[in-house]
Amino acid sequence: LKSGSSGAENSLDKVFGNINGDSDKALRHVTFLIQELTDTEFTYINALSDIVDGYISRLRADGGSGFDPETLSIAFINIEEILSFHRVLHTELLASEGNPHKVAELFLSNIPTFTKLYVQFCSAFPASLSK
Repeated sequence: LKSGSSGAENSLDKVFGNINGDSDKALRHVTFLIQELTDTEFTYINALSDIVDGYISRLRADGGSGFDPETLSIAFINIEEILSFHRVLHTELLASEGNPHKVAELFLSNIPTFTKLYVQFCSAFPASLSK
């Protein structure tokens, strides 16, 4: 789908109403949702940054602080990749300037990356708990 394609517009209109018409309430709702999504993404990036900068970096610098490299690798499997992805996603959300069609296209185009990163993370989670 290209941003602004009639297919994407029709799908969004079904969910939120015709935001190009006189539906100010639908437009305010969509604007609020996009802002909430952008703010939540920013908060998530900060939390991931705390993990990467506050824990992983320090543990590596301290020689693992009692954790072997394999344990650190399992415990924090792809957190740095996830952080990098979400930084780019947040930047692209901001660049969308709140346009619901651009935001929808952004998420649709990133489904493969979301899937890859979070399947890897979730698959390794039980092993990280056992370490």
